[in-house]
Amino acid sequence: MLLRLSASLLCLALIATGAHAKTIIKLGIGQSAGSFIHEIVVFMKNDFEKRVGGDGELQIFAGGQIGNDTVILNGLQQGTHHMGLIGSPVAGIEKGFGIFEAPFLFGNREEVIKVTTGPPGRELLSRLRAKRIEGLAIGEIGFRQITNNARPIMRPEDLKGLKIRIPNSPFRAQTFKHFGATATPIAFGETYAALRQGVVDGQENPLATTHGERWHEVQKFVSLTNHLFTPIMIMASKSAFDTWPRPVQDALRRAAEAAAAFSFKRGEELDRKYLEEMNRTARTNQVDVAAFRKASAPLHAIVAEQAGKDLMDQVLLLLPK
Repeated sequence: MLLRLSASLLCLALIATGAHAKTIIKLGIGQSAGSFIHEIVVFMKNDFEKRVGGDGELQIFAGGQIGNDTVILNGLQQGTHHMGLIGSPVAGIEKGFGIFEAPFLFGNREEVIKVTTGPPGRELLSRLRAKRIEGLAIGEIGFRQITNNARPIMRPEDLKGLKIRIPNSPFRAQTFKHFGATATPIAFGETYAALRQGVVDGQENPLATTHGERWHEVQKFVSLTNHLFTPIMIMASKSAFDTWPRPVQDALRRAAEAAAAFSFKRGEELDRKYLEEMNRTARTNQVDVAAFRKASAPLHAIVAEQAGKDLMDQVLLLLPK
């Protein structure tokens, strides 16, 4: 049924074919309305429709209405979906995005923006064309923090023995195993129950995600590790994108770039807001960043080998020594 719906959506991409054709673009996200990712796509919709006037419309399908991240990603490749915003799973089809899995690689958003808007980011987006996807821009999901019910995480050794929920990511699993934790893949929608019932001790996600899912309400400690920065890729199906009029393509690309810039600004605002709110229900702490960076050095070499050493070298050229 989902495939039939997706095919129908693609068939509706263009309404009419004359001088006043209106391009209808369907964009799906797994996150719910009101989430951070939803804010980004609403910003993009408004920006796109202002640029293109009455010649285009961006319709948003939130909350997995036309599939979760995996379904949407596959749909972009197959041409059954028009657009999506997807994070970590993109590394599954283009290993270069694995560079964002190098722990403690970035110190702040300014460093990330240099990479995502510079040569490495442009290279990664261009590689998606070979996967039948048009990469438009790279925004943010955010810096990831660790929450748990056992103890504050201040140094690498504090992770030893803890069961940490992770997404289904081999990169993420090797990071937490390296620090002595038990990395436990659990579906996103099952995480709250797993934390509350003690199936795992903790989880790692940006504050916006942790707060939005109310996970902090069943966690005692919030450790501000900033151990990874997770990007969000704004993408379109290449087969659909190639059928849209050039002015629509250009407007969509500029709107995606504007939405990516918005995501970094908004992400910083939400971090401040949610940290203040979490301080009321959990104990927050800073970490020994130098100790974590030293302990992470072997992982950088592994990630570079897996994601591409040349690409990693491009990234390192843009970062402080």
